[in-house]
Amino acid sequence: MDANNKTLTIFFQQTKAIPEHRAKHYVGWLNRFLEFYAGSIDEVSEGDLKAFGDYLEAKGHEQSQVKQAQEAVLLYIEKFLRKDIVFNNSDMKGSSLLLTLAQLILRDFKSFSF
Repeated sequence: MDANNKTLTIFFQQTKAIPEHRAKHYVGWLNRFLEFYAGSIDEVSEGDLKAFGDYLEAKGHEQSQVKQAQEAVLLYIEKFLRKDIVFNNSDMKGSSLLLTLAQLILRDFKSFSF
């Protein structure tokens, strides 16, 4: 594991208060997204997150893994990079997905401060 992955593992541990062995899964999902995504990380949209989820489902991943992967990307962009996801109001399915992820994150972050 290189220094960047180690830094991300620590970030996910602190952000989600999860053990290191599980935080490594978040880093793995993030690396898969970065391989999947061809655009600039500054321009990731809710549609991109949905497309990544669809890609993982097509590869046979369970819904819980897809949600964890999307959450890893969302946390990385919004909390680690401190950037915003680009929202496309015409994609209501993506909005529902992000709303669900946001609710999960808020539930987990109630006792955490940066």
